[in-house]
Amino acid sequence: MLNAHLQPKEHCLLDSACGAGAFLTQGGFKKVIGVDRDLIALAQAKINATTAI
Repeated sequence: MLNAHLQPKEHCLLDSACGAGAFLTQGGFKKVIGVDRDLIALAQAKINATTAI
């Protein structure tokens, strides 16, 4: 759906409530950044979305 509206390789994906990181696995972005106040979920997101920072 995002590809129909923009060219991901020109943008950063920022998920401010990334939970377990499912949305962070979207490919093609210049940079992928995820944050969450739940440290357990954030640890899981780092496992699920290894390219995210």
